[in-house]
Amino acid sequence: MLRPAVSPDGQMVAYHYLDSDLNKWGVGIVSFPGGARVTRFDFPPTVSSRFVRWSPDRQSIAFVNSPGGVSDIWLQPISGGPAKQLTSFKAEEILAFDWSRDGRSLALVRGVKTSDVVLIEEGQK
Repeated sequence: MLRPAVSPDGQMVAYHYLDSDLNKWGVGIVSFPGGARVTRFDFPPTVSSRFVRWSPDRQSIAFVNSPGGVSDIWLQPISGGPAKQLTSFKAEEILAFDWSRDGRSLALVRGVKTSDVVLIEEGQK
């Protein structure tokens, strides 16, 4: 169980995992404290940041999806069906997010990840 998120009512835990048989990342939901699996669903292949949060109404799992290279928050209903896009940004990545305690506000950390590649070669003697 990686990066678990406890539901607002404390009755369920959502987590991401790698299904080694299918080589797919997914989200599982188990009851708490019993541990019985309630449901599971696959992450879309465009998910790069595999952490989840519960929606304030406890009816969906929120995750970051980047189908066009730009990150947005998507909601996956725990009752099943397709995920729905919640935000619609035009640039940058979502690095972290969470709802306020009262569930009325969504806080996001957005930015651009950069990196440099440097090739060092041994000089001739």
